[in-house]
Amino acid sequence: NCFQQRWYVNWQRNGWKNAKKQPVENQDLWQRILALVGKAKVSFHKVKGHAGVELNELADGLANRGMDELNRYPSGFSKAVGEDEEGPGEPEPATAEDERLRYRAVEGGYLLRLQRGARVMETLNSFILRRQIAGGTVSAIGALEDVDLGYFRLSDRQYLRQNFPGIYELISFMGNISYVEGKPFVHAHATLGDEQYRPVAGHF
Repeated sequence: NCFQQRWYVNWQRNGWKNAKKQPVENQDLWQRILALVGKAKVSFHKVKGHAGVELNELADGLANRGMDELNRYPSGFSKAVGEDEEGPGEPEPATAEDERLRYRAVEGGYLLRLQRGARVMETLNSFILRRQIAGGTVSAIGALEDVDLGYFRLSDRQYLRQNFPGIYELISFMGNISYVEGKPFVHAHATLGDEQYRPVAGHF
């Protein structure tokens, strides 16, 4: 009806108020639709809902499933670790770190989002073990707080560790996944920057 009866013309003229002088619902969505319609020749046909029209029923089902997913996971990440686990064998028990992680599968791997307070390496290793990932690479951006970095001193082949308190921007994080004595091991290097634009880097 909006397009067939051109309601949107009066909405725009009246500052996006309807005939009852109330704000038009879903105004942002209507504006986006109008912007798209203006770029192409589009015709609209009213289809009676829930009347057994195959494609209409399909669209309705997809829309409802999408809203259910959005309401469950407003960040856009589809699962918390421990939900809908797949793969051979019994999954490892969930840990406290798992509660601070959301993820979704993407082509060739996984996209992870760690919430504030998550311990990066513990969370990654737990995820790798639960998903039974045999190997791969890891990269990341974001922000970190109170970071420990390492430096490998060649003269005596010792790792030196230093803590960097405060909040840092994670400029670069690159590493690979392997296993040591049957447990996941992420070997990674990180470059951080502080609010004074000073970089620090080392083994993560």
